[in-house]
Amino acid sequence: MALSIEQMTRMSRLLDEALPLDGPARRDWLARLPPECDDLIPVLRAALLPAAAANSTLDTLPKFQTDRPGSRATSALTAGERLGPYELIVPMGPSSARWR
Repeated sequence: MALSIEQMTRMSRLLDEALPLDGPARRDWLARLPPECDDLIPVLRAALLPAAAANSTLDTLPKFQTDRPGSRATSALTAGERLGPYELIVPMGPSSARWR
């Protein structure tokens, strides 16, 4: 998101307020921002709570599934499938090991 000079000025002031706070206090602070800050909340959240931003990215990845209760997790991906910029060439791990 490209910010205007006016938005960057506002964001700088807001970051001065929020940076001294710990994680839970930063979440509360973000929740209490007035409506005039709505345009900056996504950028502030990414800057102040990077782990939360990373977790939301991880939520978009394919989920692992199990074939049966009590079994190890297996991936639903198969060789040749793409995940973002990556292509699965061969599965890795115990279930893919081939012994000669």
